[in-house]
Amino acid sequence: MDSDNLISITAPAKLNLFLHITGKRNNGYHDLQSLVTFADFGDQITITPAEEFMFSFDSTSDNFPIDENNIIICAANLLGELLHKDLNCHIHLTKNIPIGAGLGGGSSDAAATIEGLSKFWNADILQDQLDKILIELGADVPACFYKKACYFEGIGEIIKPISALPTLHAVIIYPNKHCSTKEIFESYVPEFSENILLLPEKFETEQDFLDFLHLQKNDLTNAAIEKIPDIKDIIDTLEKDNDCLLTRMSGSGSACFGLFDNRESAHDTAHKIKHKNPEWWVQATALQ
Repeated sequence: MDSDNLISITAPAKLNLFLHITGKRNNGYHDLQSLVTFADFGDQITITPAEEFMFSFDSTSDNFPIDENNIIICAANLLGELLHKDLNCHIHLTKNIPIGAGLGGGSSDAAATIEGLSKFWNADILQDQLDKILIELGADVPACFYKKACYFEGIGEIIKPISALPTLHAVIIYPNKHCSTKEIFESYVPEFSENILLLPEKFETEQDFLDFLHLQKNDLTNAAIEKIPDIKDIIDTLEKDNDCLLTRMSGSGSACFGLFDNRESAHDTAHKIKHKNPEWWVQATALQ
């Protein structure tokens, strides 16, 4: 295959540094506030020419959907219809982000598919059309498309890029137990958070950033722990580490993370925790 005909896009794992639920709309959707950042690892989407549409994947998970409900196939169909393009391509997914972990794997894959096909077809998309198709695919997809730290509100459609977050490292732990976003939201007992009145344009120091994060929370944590008690075990394990600056669940779970100020501390902690808990998926990463 000619390398000029191959498009390869990384779909990074997403972390919700906090997640507030501020209300519920009449249509059932929840209003959210979240600060999102991205890891330096993720899934890989590869697109090559084909006579007819093909989708393939390699994944260690045995519950990966490959029917028309797969978000990558949905993204490809939506963009093809919008641009009046035939899906004359083979999309291959290398799945590295655990499924059902609250790390935005599906949303990031969908965003990478939109980005990759736009390049594959050399197509320009109007901004309002792009915004519409991204939010149609899911609340997290717009943030995942831009792959930069951002603050979002509403159901994910109001995005504010954050410039120059302090460089931090993380240890992400997933107990290898799937968390259903739908079930967690259904189990959530409404205790809506107040809106953040003013998010700083930037944080001058790492400590300023951490002080701000310590004032926030993930409103879905208790509901997720009710479903998967291992989440509390992970949080407790990270909090006992002397080098861990903050620990929290990401998204609707069940993955949690601890923040560290240097690579060595993060990797040492990840190694120790994995050795003591071989049943957990553990990943050290830098945050982008």
